[in-house]
Order: sequence, then C-alpha cells, then structure tokens
Amino acid sequence: MKHDKTTRRASRSAVERQTLTAPEGERMANGEYGAEPYHQLRKLKHVWCNELHEDDKVYWRTEFNSKKKPNVLVELLRDKLKIDLHFDYLLDDFRDWVRVECNREKEAERMHDDDRSMSKAHPEWTLDQVRDEVVKRAYNRTLAEGDFNLGMKVARVHVAITKYLLDLEKHQLAATQRCYDDLPGLQEIRNDSGLSLEEKLRQIRLKLFGRIAEEEPQPQP
Repeated sequence: MKHDKTTRRASRSAVERQTLTAPEGERMANGEYGAEPYHQLRKLKHVWCNELHEDDKVYWRTEFNSKKKPNVLVELLRDKLKIDLHFDYLLDDFRDWVRVECNREKEAERMHDDDRSMSKAHPEWTLDQVRDEVVKRAYNRTLAEGDFNLGMKVARVHVAITKYLLDLEKHQLAATQRCYDDLPGLQEIRNDSGLSLEEKLRQIRLKLFGRIAEEEPQPQP
C-alpha cells in the first residue's frame, strides 16, 4: 500500500502509538494499522543480522540502491524472505537502518585498523593511550561525516570503557591491600599440605572477597 507524503507521517505516528500500547499483532479500530507492520520490520532486522550471509547482504544493498519502485522491492522481500513490510515507509525505515549499520561496521573496521597502526607506530604507548587516540579519531570522523548519532555512540562507549577500567583499577588496588593486610593468613593456607590447589584457591578467594559468586544459591524463577 502506498501513501502520499501528506498522509505518511500521520499514518506512521498512528502505527508507532499502537505499537507502544497494543499487544503484538493487534489492530487499531479501523482494522488497517497495528503492531504487525513493525513486527515485520523487527523480523527483517533480525534476519539481516543473524541469518543473511555477506553475499546476500550485498545483493540486497544493490536492490535497495537500484531505481526499482518501493512496491517492487516490498514484493521481492515477500517472495524471497517471506517478510511483508506492508507499507512503503517501512522500507524507507529499513533502508535507513541498513545505511546506519553499514556505517557502523565500516567505522569498526577503521577503528581496528587504527588500533593496529598506532600500536605499531607507537610501541611506547600504553593500551589506554592507544585506545584514547583510536576513539578520538573515530569521533572526529563521524562528526566530519555528519553522522552525529554514531559519534555519540562512540563517545558513550568510550565513557563506559573508561568507567569499567577505573572500577577495575579500584578493585585491583583493594584486593592488593587485602593481600598485604593478611599475608600470614594467606601463607598459612598456601602451606597447608592437606589442601588441594583448588581448595587453597577457594579458601584464599573467600578470605579476600568474603564470597564466591558461583557457589551462592541462585534465585528460583
């Protein structure tokens, strides 16, 4: 079904509202719109990410970039992938999503190349220094290309990694302090000939951290 530009936005908003409030597949009062179209869109994204080989993706990218009319592409998706997008604007949504995914994958490859080249060019740098430079280059590239959403994602990942590393450092320092404070007790466990290596390590973990996560009872579903 094809909508002109003046009705597309209103129809799309109705679908989005229904998707947020209605059970999967339920239709609106007029019977025309509901959650089902967006279910098909989510299904197509899942197939793209988990089932299609790279050759298949190249084929579909070529089709999406061709001059074929949207209704022809929708029919092609229905025939080959058994997915019915129903409306032209859902095809537009998917094309935009594929473009973003493609840009993300390309940027990930460039970041990987930057990591290797800078590690080789600056062997004196620490891993943190290399990572910071890789992220800075990626962020500047995405902004220069006008992809502000991807740039913000890069920045958020950098913040998350930095926080994780700081937390890890604090944890390591705390564990080091505990070892220093209880060296005699740890040495006693180490020298106990009646304990296996596995049991020695278990008791040391208990002494240092007070708990072993995998031995704790799991909540019942």
